[in-house]
Amino acid sequence: MQPPSRRLGCFMAAAGSLIYACIIPSVHGLSLRCIGLLYTCLIFTMLWRASARLNSGAWTSVSALLGAVLFVASDLSLVIDKFLVPLPAAHAFVMATYYLAQLGIALSCVDSHIKHTVELSLAHQQ
Repeated sequence: MQPPSRRLGCFMAAAGSLIYACIIPSVHGLSLRCIGLLYTCLIFTMLWRASARLNSGAWTSVSALLGAVLFVASDLSLVIDKFLVPLPAAHAFVMATYYLAQLGIALSCVDSHIKHTVELSLAHQQ
């Protein structure tokens, strides 16, 4: 994994802040606004860190980034549909991107499991 890119981190923070600022006027209640802020920070941090794996050369790093992008797209479309404007076929889009995101994130774990299994196997052979 690459060290954290400050430039990319700042870009993600700015993107998350802009999206949050556009949505927050439609969100009522302090607790929902606070939870929304925390959740926005979490998913954009996930996207930022998934991008740090991209230079590893492993197919699973692409899977992680694709999963993170789809997860953000799923959540963003859900928020737009519920708080700003109804989107046509929103439920189908949200669910499709959500499940594809989960698949991408799950597949990103494959390499670490295989590497661990190979290391254990080699240790037992010695």
